Amino acid sequence: MLAQRFAKIKKYRIKALSIFILCFFMTFVITACSTRYAPVEDRNSSSSKNKYKGATPANYRIKKGDTLYSIAWRYGLDYKRIASINKIQSPYRIYAGQKIRLTSGRSSQAKAYSTKNRKITAKKVSRTAYKKKRTKNSSYAGNSQLHWIWPVKGRVIQYYKPGSGKKGIDISAAKGSLIKAAEAGKVVYSGHGLVGYGEMVIIKHNEKFLSAYAHNQILLVYEGQIIKKGQNIARLGRSGTDRYKLHFEIRKNGTPVNPVNYLPH
Repeated sequence: MLAQRFAKIKKYRIKALSIFILCFFMTFVITACSTRYAPVEDRNSSSSKNKYKGATPANYRIKKGDTLYSIAWRYGLDYKRIASINKIQSPYRIYAGQKIRLTSGRSSQAKAYSTKNRKITAKKVSRTAYKKKRTKNSSYAGNSQLHWIWPVKGRVIQYYKPGSGKKGIDISAAKGSLIKAAEAGKVVYSGHGLVGYGEMVIIKHNEKFLSAYAHNQILLVYEGQIIKKGQNIARLGRSGTDRYKLHFEIRKNGTPVNPVNYLPH
């Protein structure tokens, strides 16, 4: 009797242990299937469609490292429109802590760059990077006729699909490859302040066209620098992404356009 009782207890323990192991295994499988890790760049692109359709904030507080061009790029706007709304004159100086409007409103609300704001920022200008020799604030008109070249030799692995949040093209090339300016222009942004772009350069070519070069390993140019077509501006990297590549964009009046339509075939 005692042996039978122990046998029954042992049988129930084995059964209970089997059920526990099965439940643990199923929980692990379900958790693993439901957890998907996306590349850094995709965290930003998932909401990129909304950035250009009604999700632009009315106001923006300028952060250190921002330029009027990088702010416009972030929200898919034309920098000239932002300047006009806030009455900011060329060469479009802005300052950390300054509040600007990104959307137009009543005239009484659109004075973000008011007399009071100008007095505050005037006190800051002596302590900002604008004193440095490397920053040139002269306006740049550029050439009316542009003849683009490919920024790097490589294979296009992602084409322009604005409906899917792909506002440019991705070009795969070897780590450290030299990135060249696709046209002559002025560097209006050089840094890593835009989420999803990593180390990035934005070049102004004229009053309509800007181009951007993202995910670089190292930047070779600074804001305000005038550069020639084909000049080395960065080295290819993987900052802000999961593989070595260059993300290249062209924007006309703030709107992304297909770079392949402008590059030589």
